[in-house]
Amino acid sequence: MRESVRKLLRGIRSPSLVARKLNQLYYSRAWSRPHCPDGIDVIEADWDHLLILDACRYDMFREVVGPDARIERRTSRGSATSEWLKANFDGRELYDVVYLAGNPQFVNHFDDLDVEFHATYDVWRTHWDDDLDTVPPEAMASVTRTAAAEYPNKRILAHFLQPHLPFLGPSARELPEPQQALWYHVMRGTERVDDELLWRCFIENLELVLDEAIPLADELDGKAVISSDHGNMAGERVFPAAVKHYGHPTRVYHPKLVDVPWMVCESEPRRTIVSEPPERTDDDYDSVAVETRLEQLGYM
Repeated sequence: MRESVRKLLRGIRSPSLVARKLNQLYYSRAWSRPHCPDGIDVIEADWDHLLILDACRYDMFREVVGPDARIERRTSRGSATSEWLKANFDGRELYDVVYLAGNPQFVNHFDDLDVEFHATYDVWRTHWDDDLDTVPPEAMASVTRTAAAEYPNKRILAHFLQPHLPFLGPSARELPEPQQALWYHVMRGTERVDDELLWRCFIENLELVLDEAIPLADELDGKAVISSDHGNMAGERVFPAAVKHYGHPTRVYHPKLVDVPWMVCESEPRRTIVSEPPERTDDDYDSVAVETRLEQLGYM
């Protein structure tokens, strides 16, 4: 009873959060849809290297790369990383894939994912920058080069963290501190941030990661694709509960959350991919460390 009263009071104080829950119910058909039904199966797609940018929506990507760049629009299976992981990886033996996890959400949901890769790199653990509270894009690019050389007959799936917050560009200095719970506080109304400033912060973060990802995709052998796991709301209104939305809640299949870029960089020859049993990995993760990293990324 006390918990129900607490939730009711929180809803009265934060009508935007209640509206977001209503939109989740609408898009998921009252939770009957496990993921976005129109989304692409990224494992079945044609690539040798897949560079995933976290929280990068299609229109944002198009603005940065320009109107003449050859990119396509794809629909993601999820509106958040956890949903995207489950929808694309669960129930699979991916013995031809090496997964580079910049985002600790993979480890956070590891027990719920029935998946085996040939090998995994916990980049969030080995290359975290404590000053930036994230894995910098140049570190992720370096690890991707290493993995591509170490596994010449595997598909390489590298999950970068940018443009996901924390924002690293100069405009981030205008945001309230700390950034970690920014979306929650903006939705609650306890922080006010100009939508144009948020867009600028996203653009600067995307420029930083593309400065690494595009040259990397060009130099990798075979077919490299730059895409994203999901988008991010930056003050758009979502039907049917038409309040401003921020962040990337699960199960809201609005175009700003599931329309993602698909940019192909090809070189010959293609990789000869071989499926082989998984290498042994250390699955003994420090749960406190995982929670700390997720908090720094604004998840908790």
